[in-house]
Amino acid sequence: MTDRTCLYCNESEAAIKASQRRRDPIYCAAVDYFGEVEWELARHRFRDWTDRELIEGWRVLPDYVDRYRRIRDAYEIDLVYKDTLSNGQKIEMRFSFDAYVYPRVTEIVASPSLLVYRGSKRKAWKKEGKATGPGGVEAFSVAIGMMKRAQVDIASMFRKIGNPVYIEVTGATPELFKIYRARLKRIGFIDAGDRDDLVHYKVDL
Repeated sequence: MTDRTCLYCNESEAAIKASQRRRDPIYCAAVDYFGEVEWELARHRFRDWTDRELIEGWRVLPDYVDRYRRIRDAYEIDLVYKDTLSNGQKIEMRFSFDAYVYPRVTEIVASPSLLVYRGSKRKAWKKEGKATGPGGVEAFSVAIGMMKRAQVDIASMFRKIGNPVYIEVTGATPELFKIYRARLKRIGFIDAGDRDDLVHYKVDL
């Protein structure tokens, strides 16, 4: 017997097979803090995700599929969008995911980071951007397009598990954030109450 685990519930294949032989099967499911079932699937899955499943279902870029053969949740994936500006500079928006577990619900939060650079990406991360800096208005327009795509892709990634998902956007500086917030409102993002340093948007699944 292999030591593989189910990609959905993380139970070992050996334990599941043994429970089936005892006619007391371990179901593929998850329970919350109070012992109530959050989700349940008809079958366990032990085989790796295929290229097609990762690319079309999980929205993984083709170059990165081997990193995610045995992921269990979409928040384990870094969602990345890349483009090149007319001046030759590169722009990259990367989303990281965190899970926040509360007594009755687990919330997923997607946080984007934006990088516009020429040459070494490593050196570019050490510099703090300016709204009027490299790429200027063009970079911001491309970034807004990436945010629109991200709403659709993130909804697709998490639709099957049903957890509430939020996108949270902050800025490196107060000046940058004011510009971000104004433009994000135009594409349907909602402010988080009276906070002046965060856009907190619930994704429609």
